[in-house]
Amino acid sequence: MMNPALLTALAAVGGSCAGALGPVLSAYLIQRGTERRSSLDRDIAQRQLLYSDFIKEASALYAKSLTTQLEDLDGLIALSAVLGRIHLLSSDAVVAEAELYVMSIVKQFGEPNVTLEDLRKAMPMAARPSSGFSLACRKELISLGKDRA
Repeated sequence: MMNPALLTALAAVGGSCAGALGPVLSAYLIQRGTERRSSLDRDIAQRQLLYSDFIKEASALYAKSLTTQLEDLDGLIALSAVLGRIHLLSSDAVVAEAELYVMSIVKQFGEPNVTLEDLRKAMPMAARPSSGFSLACRKELISLGKDRA
């Protein structure tokens, strides 16, 4: 037979433990969710900066490829470095579009130079060679934003 005083004491200790466990568990879950959102925010910001760097480097190199022949590899090396970072962080769709954009730049360097008049005529048709890459990036960032919610 159990001592009634001991039973009362155990019930009181058990109730106190159960009562204390609720706020601790709640705080843990809230902190975990906050850290996950913060991590996703950092990931999104990192990718936005990476994609911006790629578009800036690739656009400058594409413009150069229209009017000059490849004289040095510095621009392609810098673009290749950004492309390598994209390979590390991005989805397959973004990587594929980035590679297509780089290949179009390399191909354009092999083509005859474009005059300003040729550029004016072609502008409505080929205004944004980066559009496929930009669209893939937008889709990926929207998907990551949905994961954040």
